[in-house]
Amino acid sequence: MSLINRIDDFLDRQKPWAVFAVCLTVVAAVGVVDYFSGTEVTSSLFYLLPILVAAWYAGSLYGLIVSVLSAASLVTTDAIWGYGATDRLVLTWTYLAPLGFFVVFVMLLDRLKAAFKREQALSRTDTLTGLNNRRFFCALAEFELERARRYDHPFGLAYLDLDNFKQVNDTCGHDQGDEVLKLASTLMQESLRANDIIGRLGGDEFAVLLPEADPASCALVAHRLKASIADAMKGRGWPVTASIGLVAFLEAPVSVDEMLKEGDRLMYEVKQTGKNSIDMEVVG
Repeated sequence: MSLINRIDDFLDRQKPWAVFAVCLTVVAAVGVVDYFSGTEVTSSLFYLLPILVAAWYAGSLYGLIVSVLSAASLVTTDAIWGYGATDRLVLTWTYLAPLGFFVVFVMLLDRLKAAFKREQALSRTDTLTGLNNRRFFCALAEFELERARRYDHPFGLAYLDLDNFKQVNDTCGHDQGDEVLKLASTLMQESLRANDIIGRLGGDEFAVLLPEADPASCALVAHRLKASIADAMKGRGWPVTASIGLVAFLEAPVSVDEMLKEGDRLMYEVKQTGKNSIDMEVVG
């Protein structure tokens, strides 16, 4: 990870008030430098950094507050040096000009951040179900694998395939098939813990990562999930059940790919031997 990415990640994890406090400190420091450098060197551009950080990482309101204080610092420094305007109208304009520039800067940052967040969500989310897509699920799983190695924690993976999904698509149409996928996604979100990670890997295949779960807990979650899907689908008149390959890892595998392959293998064995069941294996 590059230095810029590390700084971005660090600031993103801080409380807004903490970021705001740091930005105020930087504004004060720039003001001091501005005072000692006199009016020969303009320091207005240096105020953009704390404004940017406050607006992006703490919020536009904090960015506006820092903007007001930055403009006030500029005018105050000029007044101390005796270069401030004596006419009230001119003095007002001297303050409002940099303030207006800073405010526009914050507004543009706010629009840019909103667009960035939308694009980020689209790149991470499966558009139909709202779950993590395969790429982002693997990224989150990689992080959990590193954490499991570091702290020697067990975890589980449930690799899930919807039985008879193609039959619903062929007989009821793709709209009904989409409803099946949406319902299955909702059931998974309702049946699992807040820290469990769910991803749609493609088609009617899903993966659920169960951090810090021992084999007994993994089995309990998988059976609850299978029963929930079967009951809800039956209530809608769809002949859909779930085949689940469940792997309980007592030690982390080498890679996410290896973890998924193991879950896929167990799920495929369930499909070959009757569907609507769970094949579990403990590794490590």
